Amino acid sequence: MNSKKSKVIKTVAAAAAGVIVVSALCSCAPLYGKIGEMMEAAVSVGREKIAEAREENNICEEPGIAVAYGGAEGSVWDGEEDDMKPYEPFGVTLKERDGNYWFHGKPLAGLRDEGYNTVTNGIFAEVGAFVLVERDENGNITRVYETDIKGFEDASGMTGLGISTEQRAKEMGYAFHRESGTVKDMDDKEFAAFEAKLHAKYRDEDAVVQVNDYVFWFDKNELMDLSSFCASSANRYGAKVYADYAIADEMDLSQLDDEKTDQVIFDVLKENPEGNKAEIGKQIKKAIAQAYGINETYITVEVNEMD
Repeated sequence: MNSKKSKVIKTVAAAAAGVIVVSALCSCAPLYGKIGEMMEAAVSVGREKIAEAREENNICEEPGIAVAYGGAEGSVWDGEEDDMKPYEPFGVTLKERDGNYWFHGKPLAGLRDEGYNTVTNGIFAEVGAFVLVERDENGNITRVYETDIKGFEDASGMTGLGISTEQRAKEMGYAFHRESGTVKDMDDKEFAAFEAKLHAKYRDEDAVVQVNDYVFWFDKNELMDLSSFCASSANRYGAKVYADYAIADEMDLSQLDDEKTDQVIFDVLKENPEGNKAEIGKQIKKAIAQAYGINETYITVEVNEMD
């Protein structure tokens, strides 16, 4: 089960001192009131672009077999990762499990590196880390440390970062819920299962859900990734599987397993080398439903011909 929807979506503006990156989810007054509609559009476009990039790079191939597939050599992450790479030795890391930057066990709410970068993700303002960067006279980073919201606002010149998650959710047009729980010490599989269970609970609404140390947001029309895009040299088609979050009514979502699902796809592709697109999709859907003991109506299979 994949949990890789990006949460860091930004608009970018040039500044004399460098690049200033302001989160599209940062409800900073008075900025948000003036260009709120533009930011909401940026969120939508950003999500689509990030989803496309992850789709292109999230490809599983049958072990030991060279498979040709179409995919971009770069992605929307390339430039951002380059900008953030200098901070990695000091504890700032990009986590694949959720697509967010973290700092020593906390999601990154903001990073201020005067003259280089200012990055914010306001959705984490209540639970995340606000980080300041210090450099020496030669421009070398000497220290990256956590501060509070006021310290970050004073250093960056920004205001309004202390707005509650509930208020931010309201501005985004999302319902807001609080749940008990912590993501601390969770491995990737546990995190994905926790996220999926919450998403299943609130699947009928666009919702922001805050737990003790993290914030999730869910779109009601979104499907759950059950696999990577899987390709085999035994077949000219490749496939990816999704599921409706309503499958939580029939099974424990923690039982979902990426490798198991990928293997089921491989088996169908190898067993049906001459099958057409519709046939392969139907057979994969049936096989996945049987593997997990769920109704086929919950399963969506995307089949594409390989280049």
